[in-house]
Amino acid sequence: MTLADLNALAPTARAEALATCCGSSAWVAALSQQFPFATAEALYAEADR
Repeated sequence: MTLADLNALAPTARAEALATCCGSSAWVAALSQQFPFATAEALYAEADR
């Protein structure tokens, strides 16, 4: 899935996609609120917080 794909997803679908990367519901919720991301680097930086 590309960043454009993630940015285009509805919030619920995006959360489901993110949950496949990390089982933490708090991480998924926090990261989901930050979308859309302009670059993959920005997404990675936020995901590491």
